[in-house]
Amino acid sequence: VLFVSTKKQAQPIVEKYAKEVGMPYVTERCLGGTFTNFTEIRRLVQYYITLKQRKESGDLASKYTKKEQLKFTKEMEKLQRVVSGIVDLKKLPEAIFVVDIKTDITTINEAHKKEIPIVAICDSNVNPDMITYPIPGNDDGIKSIELITGYVASAVKEGLEEKNKKQPAKPTVKTK
Repeated sequence: VLFVSTKKQAQPIVEKYAKEVGMPYVTERCLGGTFTNFTEIRRLVQYYITLKQRKESGDLASKYTKKEQLKFTKEMEKLQRVVSGIVDLKKLPEAIFVVDIKTDITTINEAHKKEIPIVAICDSNVNPDMITYPIPGNDDGIKSIELITGYVASAVKEGLEEKNKKQPAKPTVKTK
């Protein structure tokens, strides 16, 4: 389940609960083509991971000038804001949870095109027709967002636990 909210007051809440259950999230800006052009987005994420690894290993410092290193650092910071939450997203999500439909309409449209189920908080000022599982509620109040996102996160956690129970344990091979 991909957690999505680019609304300022919901960003830390969505990030907190998504990390709590180990799910990917988008809090800054959902890139156009996140679902419809997933291979390119995946390539961008891979580039970010490579840049990060090269910086940590000291490879950038040894092969590039300070000006070039600064350019790489700025690029990495920009990518971190946009793709750091979806680094672990290896395939299209099985569902998305959106806090504010109006703010994240691009994400809703893309998910709808790819037939990804959408769970969203639906305030009285939005049309819930494109939403698979609408949750009536206030998408502006911090307490409301916190409560609903917390329930969604606990449902995801419960679903993961149920999924892990159903998977048979791998047989262990004994060696002499």
